[in-house]
Amino acid sequence: LRARPPVTQARVDATGMTHPGRVREDNQDHYLIARLGRSLHTLSTSLPSGEVPRRFDETGTVMMVADGMGGAVGGEIASRTAIQTLVNILLDVPDWILRGDDASAERLVRRAVRFYRALNAEISERARVRPDLSGMGTTMTVVYTIGQALFIAHVGDSRAYILRDGRLRQLTRDHTHVQRMVDDGTLAPEEAATHRLRHVLTNVIGGGAEGAGVEI
Repeated sequence: LRARPPVTQARVDATGMTHPGRVREDNQDHYLIARLGRSLHTLSTSLPSGEVPRRFDETGTVMMVADGMGGAVGGEIASRTAIQTLVNILLDVPDWILRGDDASAERLVRRAVRFYRALNAEISERARVRPDLSGMGTTMTVVYTIGQALFIAHVGDSRAYILRDGRLRQLTRDHTHVQRMVDDGTLAPEEAATHRLRHVLTNVIGGGAEGAGVEI
């Protein structure tokens, strides 16, 4: 049984910034960018050259953003809790998925659904035991890159875009009442950006919902 070669790695340069915006004084957004992986670096061996790798690295980059709702206190706590809880869940997983083949992709999708349900349960429980946080919730968009593959898990309206050839293209679909109206043909797409209900979410983590409907 020979050691398998690492996947072809893509260079990922990432940075982040959050801002309260032009309307609110409080900032209910949180984000996290992290690199995870596994590696082997042979320090010394009696085996002939080439029988084991001198260095083996597989890495992935995860980027997540959460935008809270439910008042100044509740929204900030919900978005912070979502990221903190997800990181703790990831650290507890014994086998990180670091390849983008079909079998791994299917496992990744199943895990994302399970993780988002766990986040929903955690935030809903915190709101239940603290009446002042009743109804708090958050959006959650997670981007995970493995080699040349990219996966997005998404709840809410925190959008993911791709910049290519100088143009931005939206990759996620907003979970809003206005987007639902556009989808069923009762609202023109060009009217959505200024509609008075454009910020009404139809899918969030927490917020009294029974379960977050994550899109992958």
